[in-house]
Amino acid sequence: MPMKVQVREFPPAKLSARIEGRLDGQTYQQCAKVLDSYITEHTRYLSLDLEKLDYISSVGIRLVLALRKKLEGKGGKLVMANLQPQIQQVIDIANVLPSWGIFVNMEEADAYFDKMQRPKENE
Repeated sequence: MPMKVQVREFPPAKLSARIEGRLDGQTYQQCAKVLDSYITEHTRYLSLDLEKLDYISSVGIRLVLALRKKLEGKGGKLVMANLQPQIQQVIDIANVLPSWGIFVNMEEADAYFDKMQRPKENE
């Protein structure tokens, strides 16, 4: 099954990407190229919708870690949502993200980012 990446932009700083198929040694470069073409110096938040991701290999995990490191280096965050059980198990074993970075659905992930971006009172 071919891999497919659909990206939505939420200016000024957020992206949402839906990854479908397999994220493995044959597809990770395609995925990285698509995501890198959207990530700018202004991008701080990336949510990965993995509802249609069927398989992730160690190289797919490394891509997620590289994206996380890139965003955290700019004070941003990466979160994932809609993980299939087999993907959740691999992510848990690899300990790619702390539990606060994994959400049941995209609505929860969006609410998390919305809360992070609200101006704090008394500032």
